[in-house]
Amino acid sequence: ELIIPHLIEILKKFDNVKLTLVGFLPNLNTLSKYSNRINRISFVDYINLQFLIGSVDIHLIPLQSNFFTSCKSPLKIFEYMAAEKIIICSDLPVLQEVLNHEYNAILVKSDHIEGWRDAIINLINSKELQNYISKNARKDLESRYTWEIRAKNILSAF
Repeated sequence: ELIIPHLIEILKKFDNVKLTLVGFLPNLNTLSKYSNRINRISFVDYINLQFLIGSVDIHLIPLQSNFFTSCKSPLKIFEYMAAEKIIICSDLPVLQEVLNHEYNAILVKSDHIEGWRDAIINLINSKELQNYISKNARKDLESRYTWEIRAKNILSAF
């Protein structure tokens, strides 16, 4: 909810930007002026989720820093990386094991709301940065986070 005013600012500034919002979302009446550029989707099955991942250029993962997110699995992040997608994510220690700022993702402090806006605008304005981050995300996934590599890492602990 805190990022909504900045999403409105981005929609005002960039006519070519469209939003796809997926999952449980609060009432977003403040975005109604831009409803023709917003695709709001409640929960979807896994197959359709993969289609949505592929249809979106920049994925926002705004997570609060709390006990629940401190033990969060990066599975969804791996799916974005596999699809060679750009990730803007909360800068949480558990996710820093996978994501590196301005290398394979953009990390933003959860409570730095302007940082989210700035990250989105910087990516919109830089195709070079978009390509760099998305290519590195896919490369990292293939070299460090495939099922085979993760299984070997787990088994080597025993």
